[in-house]
Amino acid sequence: MNMNIKVIDKRTLIVPILISIIVFIFLGQFVYVSIRDHFYNHVRDLSIHLARGYSYSIQKTLNAESLIEQLIEDKLLLASETTGLYTKIEDRSSLLLYAQTLRVDEINIYNPQGVLVLSTMPEDIQWQTFEGHPIYDFIQRPDRSMIEDIRPNHVTKIEYKYGYYKLDNGDIIQIGLLASKINELVGSINTNNALHDILNSNSSITFACYYDVGLKKRSCLGDEEGEMNYESLIEDDLINQSEVIGSVSSSAPSLYELYVPIMINRDKTGTLILFHEMKEQNDALTQMVYLGFAVLGIMYFLIAYAYIVHFNKNKQLSQVAYIDDLTQLPNGLYLQKAFNQFNARTTINKYLIMLNIDEFRAINVTYGYQYGNEVLVETAKRLKRVLDSSQSVFRWEGDRFVVLTDADTQADHDEFTSRIVSQFKKAFDIYDVKKTIKVKLGIVPLNQSIATLQQAVQKAMITLEYERMIDKDIFIFNEDIASLMTRENDIVTELQEIIDDQHQDRLSLVFQPQLDLKTNRIIGVEALSRIKSTQYGDINPSEFIDIAERHYLIYELGKVIFNKAMLTINELKALGFEDVRVAVNVSGIQLLHDQFVIELLALLNKHNLTGKNIEIEITESILMQDMHRINRTLEHLRAHGIAISIDDFGTGYSSFFTISELHIDSIKINRSFVRQIYTQMDEQKMIAREIIQLAHKLGLKIVAEEVEYDKEYQYLLKYDCDYIQGYYFCKPLSSQDLYPFLQDRNIHTQK
Repeated sequence: MNMNIKVIDKRTLIVPILISIIVFIFLGQFVYVSIRDHFYNHVRDLSIHLARGYSYSIQKTLNAESLIEQLIEDKLLLASETTGLYTKIEDRSSLLLYAQTLRVDEINIYNPQGVLVLSTMPEDIQWQTFEGHPIYDFIQRPDRSMIEDIRPNHVTKIEYKYGYYKLDNGDIIQIGLLASKINELVGSINTNNALHDILNSNSSITFACYYDVGLKKRSCLGDEEGEMNYESLIEDDLINQSEVIGSVSSSAPSLYELYVPIMINRDKTGTLILFHEMKEQNDALTQMVYLGFAVLGIMYFLIAYAYIVHFNKNKQLSQVAYIDDLTQLPNGLYLQKAFNQFNARTTINKYLIMLNIDEFRAINVTYGYQYGNEVLVETAKRLKRVLDSSQSVFRWEGDRFVVLTDADTQADHDEFTSRIVSQFKKAFDIYDVKKTIKVKLGIVPLNQSIATLQQAVQKAMITLEYERMIDKDIFIFNEDIASLMTRENDIVTELQEIIDDQHQDRLSLVFQPQLDLKTNRIIGVEALSRIKSTQYGDINPSEFIDIAERHYLIYELGKVIFNKAMLTINELKALGFEDVRVAVNVSGIQLLHDQFVIELLALLNKHNLTGKNIEIEITESILMQDMHRINRTLEHLRAHGIAISIDDFGTGYSSFFTISELHIDSIKINRSFVRQIYTQMDEQKMIAREIIQLAHKLGLKIVAEEVEYDKEYQYLLKYDCDYIQGYYFCKPLSSQDLYPFLQDRNIHTQK
């Protein structure tokens, strides 16, 4: 199938699931980010709280640092003055000894011209200061002393803090302390204790540093034995910021780094740098997120499962609603949906094809409904074999299937319909019964005048109903068929009204007398039905009987005919015609009905009649429907005294061998054999005599139909035909004309 009609729109399942997944992902992301941000904010707040808590301690430390620096400067001044004023130093060894006494690291003596004349440096260096050098500037100034910030020695490049004293003779005494010793002293005093307290107060803080203004490291404490080089992670551009900055380290995602400015009297004195190890917290956060995802996942799974179960339930219900349970083809309700989509195609040549299984009801009656069901299943399979992507097949109802197809050319369409018919040339092999199933196709070309499925199907059914008696496989709808079917539908309506006892006066019987050639007496009459329609006037019996059979009205109509015939029998009996028998034609549908014998006997009993008053006429073609079953019915009828006659013998498929097996009383020679008597000059070539003789050998009576000429009468009389009927001695009579005719013939029996 390719109609792509969505019985269950999968979007009703996929879209909610996709939305749920997206919501689930965003919700999970939101929860994760919220928890992570909450944790980071907690770390940030804790670090700020610690930094502010220890800011006083850091302030005292910084004050101590200032005091220590002042003492160092005082020491340098004192040492330089002492060296110049109170000590006579003549050589380098004396100068080294004096440096040890003063506990300084370097002593240099310059002459007034700025030339280094004596030094504790490893070698005597004849070095002279130059313009722009701190010593050069000091020589030019009138100041007697000066203290420098830490700087590198111009010669050794080692950092020192220098103090100067200018003697009266102009010599310059330079005293130096190693910067490393000063920093060690100051660093051991300033932030170490505060940093120790911060590290001890929170186990998650693994490293802490304090930098003063100008990016000068004062102290760092932390996990020095670990593999992590924390100092390399410090970002210089963040140290100078005047606001708290916290973030996950770009180099180590498991660390959270925080830069907290230390403010004293609203002035920034330095920056406290803290590193938080977050591995345990991240693991806990991950576990919590996983747990949340697991809970949400379980909830999502349960919701999805419930939704899928609901979807599958709806799908099953849709299957029941839209798929034929027997053939597994889309049903008529599905066809309603598919037709509009198909009819909207731009293809020029579009067709609705209705396939009807010929005589399917007889198949059910003969072989049983299970066999009939298997025929339907096999029919569906064979139809699907011939379909391509542009065609679709549906089970409409009963034994009817609908195919929607389009074609580029008429030749393509004809080839496709021929392939459908050819699928049914091979016999069906079901339950070891091989039977060729004949089908008929009613084709409706779809055009702008056909807007609905109802219109198309109605035209297809009209085509099949009208043409079903024609020996063809494929029929195409045209408007002439429509007008003829309108007539048929009107006749069906009138038949139904007759059956419902609304207008039974429209149905009347005429009677064709049967003459006994041996006694020249009327021994019976054949009841012939007539209908006078209000719209169409007199309707030929062959037309309305055929319509009644095709619309399954014949059984009920037959009961009306039997009832009228029995009323006539009682009227004949009242006039003294006790032995006159009325023959009524019966169809195969009536004989195969389970209640036929019972209801016929009940009707006889209702009219106080016996079986000898009724004769039943059947045609040879009836026997082909189910000979064995019909023969059993005939046996039951004869057991109740009802005579059985085979009508139109010689035109069907039965033989005298078949006739010999049947429970019948007489056969009626078809008019073609009677007409041969009149038209054939050579008596030896006439076969009516052989039929009469063979029937007599089987113990059967012979009735010759439609005898019109004396030559026919003389021939039948000569060769011992039993009875004749026809215009030769009487045309069909109404019940009012029948009584005087019988009296005139003087054939009534004595009571």
